[in-house]
Amino acid sequence: MTSDQSPSAEPDDRDAAWHIGGRTLPPPAGASEQLRESIAATPTPDPAVAPMLPSDAVALSAIVAQADSMTIEMIRSLREQLPVTVTRDAIEGVEVHRVAPAETDPRHDDHLFVYVHGGAFVLNGGEASLVEPILIAHRTGMQVLSIDYRMPPSWPAPAGTAIGVVNFFGAYVPYLGAFFGGAFAVLMALGDGGLSLALLMLALTLGVNLILENLLQPVLIGGSLSIGPLPVLLATTFGGMLAGMVGLVLAAPTLAIVLDARRELKAAGFFDEPGAATAPT
Repeated sequence: MTSDQSPSAEPDDRDAAWHIGGRTLPPPAGASEQLRESIAATPTPDPAVAPMLPSDAVALSAIVAQADSMTIEMIRSLREQLPVTVTRDAIEGVEVHRVAPAETDPRHDDHLFVYVHGGAFVLNGGEASLVEPILIAHRTGMQVLSIDYRMPPSWPAPAGTAIGVVNFFGAYVPYLGAFFGGAFAVLMALGDGGLSLALLMLALTLGVNLILENLLQPVLIGGSLSIGPLPVLLATTFGGMLAGMVGLVLAAPTLAIVLDARRELKAAGFFDEPGAATAPT
């Protein structure tokens, strides 16, 4: 009797879960009671009535336009309730929106909140991405610059572009660049496609870096520099501590130049003691 009367979240979870095809989608584990009630009250989507996977780019564009129009209507209602000013602008050809609160907090007179919308998003670009910037500007009293990614399907894979840029610049930082670039790619994959896509990205990242560091780099640059991994790692760490990103990028080349110059000077007798004579044979 006691066990039947004890509270349990399982019935609520089953009631709130969506059952689509062969999949069961329960509410998030950390969801509040209010969110669970909201999910339970939301009808389960029927893929047969409203297909979730577009057949082509035209169908995706139609879904994006429908979702954006609904969000824009909500944003216009939000702007009527909150005293903020939204101005459309462009920086180097990239569309941005400047959101200003009615009154700027004196603590933030010299501050600018940069909000980058995109990454793995495929909906709500442009004007439809202004929900968060409007709320941020209103609640913080800070100027907000909302920068919009180029969104699919016209510009597919914004997340892939971000991953490529991060790893391109990270490649200039030995060891550490590959680690942070790979971690960024895995986190983006986790947010976009869940654990399975994140594990696939992890395997791909490890494979690429193992090939580069164990096959290509030793053949292409290892012999010419003659520097072990430990000196490079130490130089990179101290370079980053002393000069930030510039130090991270220039640490390994600088170490290579110093060591090579030392070898050349030693071969030329620069470090020999003055007056040292060669013993007669």
